[in-house]
Amino acid sequence: MPKTRIIYFSPQSTSPWLVSKYAEAIRCGGADVQIYTRRSDLSGYSTGIIPTKASVHQFPSQRYLPFVWRHSVFNKLRISLPSFSIIKALLDTKADIYIAGDPDDLVLAVSASQITGARVAYIPFEYYPGLSYGGHELSKRNRWIEATFKNHVYSWVSLGDKLSELYSQELEIPDRLHTVYSSLPRQKSLKKGYLRELLGLSPEHIIVLYTGQITKTRGLWDVLPALRHLNSKIVFVVVGPMDVELLRSDVAHSGLSDRVFVLNKVPQNFLMKLTADADIGLIPIPDICTSYKYCNPGKLFEYLAAGLPLITTDLAQLGWYVKTRGLGETFAPGNVTQLQSALSRMGEDDDYRYSCAAATAHTQDVEACWEIQAEKLRAAILN
Repeated sequence: MPKTRIIYFSPQSTSPWLVSKYAEAIRCGGADVQIYTRRSDLSGYSTGIIPTKASVHQFPSQRYLPFVWRHSVFNKLRISLPSFSIIKALLDTKADIYIAGDPDDLVLAVSASQITGARVAYIPFEYYPGLSYGGHELSKRNRWIEATFKNHVYSWVSLGDKLSELYSQELEIPDRLHTVYSSLPRQKSLKKGYLRELLGLSPEHIIVLYTGQITKTRGLWDVLPALRHLNSKIVFVVVGPMDVELLRSDVAHSGLSDRVFVLNKVPQNFLMKLTADADIGLIPIPDICTSYKYCNPGKLFEYLAAGLPLITTDLAQLGWYVKTRGLGETFAPGNVTQLQSALSRMGEDDDYRYSCAAATAHTQDVEACWEIQAEKLRAAILN
């Protein structure tokens, strides 16, 4: 019996290693998976914890079809429809399934499927990708795309429970909706000591870790005033890209250079070496947009895989997940007093911290780990 041929469109807004992880899980279910991307640099597809054996192909940018849609709603909403040359290229792949990773690729996948007869699956890695950096028009555009093309999607994969509830209510697709966490595999053994040695920290220091984009819209700057009132053994380590120098400068001006350490981004397959040495995982993301409110970020599952107790903002998905499983503390977004209280309790109460760490290890083992989630993904796409 021939393998199911799948073309997986890798969106610009999603980390390549994330697409690789999903593609590999589907490939391991017996499918022939090929990744199509508009990225010029393909190295990111091999830097994840789970690299893929799926082939990666560069794909031309979408362009408007000439004259046909010039005065249509597509043009008004700045939605690019695939050109005839792109459709022909897709026809040549003889795909059975197209997987779209964002609204733009959903338009592409559905357009091609109408000609080829292939099925369409949709795996958006955010609620309306890019919305956290856009405004009302982007939200309106992406809502319109998803509502318009929802009936062409046989399998819709969401990253979080509360996001699935929202999609189900807004789009009325409960029979095709699947929740799959973007988690990590069970970690058999994680060596500790690398991060402490790198920063010159002793075993007595309590390391609060944040990994991810370094911007003021991620709530990181709220930690600085909270840290001033905490035991000096509690230190804050930040690892990620973007506003690295700005945060370092503000840390220096705050007189906290001996307690806040800002490290540059590292490859995802190296990140767990740093994460394993932390004591607490922090996610202070604010409630500034729908994408953030319903986020179920990869850093959550990195912390779970390392067995870290958690401190997160009390958002729809994050707060619910932490509280229902006893994984740690939550605080109101932007509330420095509550953040300080959470850091104090978790950092100074060893028994409580160990209890939360045990809960995260259990949650990872029986529910969140990629071995379980990958099976759910295969069932959603291949069944």
